[in-house]
Amino acid sequence: MMNHLWQSTVFAAVCALLTLALRNNRAQVRYWMWLAASVKFLLPFSILVDAGKYFGRHTVAFMPTVQPQFPAMIEQVSSPFAESAAAAIQPAVTHASFSQWVPAILWTGWAIGFAVLALRWWMRWRAIRAALRAATLVEVAAGVKTMTSPAFAEPGVFGIWYPVLLLPEGIADRLTPPQLGAILAHEVSHVRRRDNLATALHMAVEALYWFHPLVWWIGARLMEERERACDEDVLRLGNQPEAYAEGILKICELYLEPPLACVAGVSGGNLKKRIEEILAQRVALRVSAAKKALIATVSAAAIAAPVWMGVLRAPVVQAQDAKRPDVKFEVASIKACKSDDASGGRGGKKGGGGGGGIGWDPEMLHERCQSLYNLIRDAYLAYPEGKPWASMTREASSPNARGVEHGGCTGCGIGFPPLSQRLFRQELQGAPGWVTSDRYTIDAKAEKPETPEMMRGPMMQTLLEDRFHLKIHKETKDVPVYELTVAPGGPKLKESVDGSCLTFAQVMALPPRRPPGMPQDRMPCGGIWMHDGKTRLPGTTIDGLCQNLSMLLDRDVVDKTGIAGFYDVELDAERVVLPPDDAAAPRDPDMPPPRPETDPLATAKAFQKAFPKIGLKLEPAKGAGVFLVIDHVERPTEN
Repeated sequence: MMNHLWQSTVFAAVCALLTLALRNNRAQVRYWMWLAASVKFLLPFSILVDAGKYFGRHTVAFMPTVQPQFPAMIEQVSSPFAESAAAAIQPAVTHASFSQWVPAILWTGWAIGFAVLALRWWMRWRAIRAALRAATLVEVAAGVKTMTSPAFAEPGVFGIWYPVLLLPEGIADRLTPPQLGAILAHEVSHVRRRDNLATALHMAVEALYWFHPLVWWIGARLMEERERACDEDVLRLGNQPEAYAEGILKICELYLEPPLACVAGVSGGNLKKRIEEILAQRVALRVSAAKKALIATVSAAAIAAPVWMGVLRAPVVQAQDAKRPDVKFEVASIKACKSDDASGGRGGKKGGGGGGGIGWDPEMLHERCQSLYNLIRDAYLAYPEGKPWASMTREASSPNARGVEHGGCTGCGIGFPPLSQRLFRQELQGAPGWVTSDRYTIDAKAEKPETPEMMRGPMMQTLLEDRFHLKIHKETKDVPVYELTVAPGGPKLKESVDGSCLTFAQVMALPPRRPPGMPQDRMPCGGIWMHDGKTRLPGTTIDGLCQNLSMLLDRDVVDKTGIAGFYDVELDAERVVLPPDDAAAPRDPDMPPPRPETDPLATAKAFQKAFPKIGLKLEPAKGAGVFLVIDHVERPTEN
């Protein structure tokens, strides 16, 4: 909303400058300028940006990552309040606080103002409708349906689609024929120009944005230029200026406030200035070619700029590559898991069929009770090229070299995050419910020895496309992220030295679980440990720090520090846990207690306060996110 108001205000300022340049030209041109400024409040630039995204959508070869397509500077200029305003009103914790009531208070205030204004206009409209029902039809050579009523003290046009000219009773007896003819010509000009429709549109703008002074100022300019344009039409038709000016003054002697803004009358605008211009018969200059070119250029830029921004931000659809003939399993068995199969599944959402783990040897892959959700994320996001994840530790070997993921998490007890949580945070789009609920056991044999990453990546892609008839593509879109940057004064990081943490080989000799509070030199390099209000990450890269934080916060963390090397990071913050919703509910004693859920937003606030101590900053921003979109998928035939 703040960005829309900011953009509309700038657009109105540009229109004001154009009207200033056109001050000696026809009032009709200036009227259209102000009407465009008003309508802009009803048409956010985001509509044109979205249209640009549609036209700019293009397909590229399937690839694991995509660079941002939209320059950050343009993003910040077009939406300066995108993050700052949202961050300002977000509560630091989920408990009740004043900041949580701010949006409700603002919306309530807006609703009251909207209701008061709408009620006031509705009451006036009802009064006009009642007077119209009691009006008498008269024959006047005006070319529009004309009625007279004692309830009207000023001629006016009522109605948008079927306009009716309303005249005060006995007006023909109070005006001379030339005066009456000029007044009727003025009203017919309102009908021909559809001024009531334009004014009704601006009334909608005033109702929605009643709190913005600029909207009311634009309304005054619209009425002023509308009446001037009609005056110019009356004089252009050959009516006598003196008779027309006297007719307006006669009407004003009997003047009462117009019953409604969208009832086009004759006495609106700056009356003194109008009379002077009518009597002076000021001839409005036609718009020159140069000014026409200026108006056309500004109009084209107002439309083309947001469309162009949308083209730059268009999703990049990454098509599936044709698989090489040799990138497939020699034979594969797929069976649905039963409800009594081993539990302890990895990642994804809960569903029937239990869960399991993953194992392999050089020629065999065993995926036990895995959801298609996890299989797709592994195949297309974790190992799309058959390469291991870049290690966050000094060792070249990946944690996945352990060979088996117990409970679906490589080294869960030794600090490494679950694989599914180290992927892009966005969920699958277009996936039917069974993709996460149904689970399958897959035993697949390779023709020759292969790495586990090749079997879980490209070879699994071929299997999913052949047996599940999976059709999928990737899209990149701008998503909220956190950027980790260097704070003023530079980083204050402690470099990691040999022996400060456990290498991967040393970790393998440890038991899978350890008590909290373990000394830092007994923690795995690249792992994360949170205890007693502190978070420790020994022997980690900044990229590894970002990956670990992405699991905890409400959005991904992107490294913008440019810092290389390994460090022992200690932060005075840890995750904020949500209170359980059913803490008082009875629980089955045979079932393990529910895991505490992290409050991502409150956790982000805590880490934002902790980073300056080590010379870094965590700030909201926008970045390119990758979305997997399922176009088609079927349940497989078991074998």
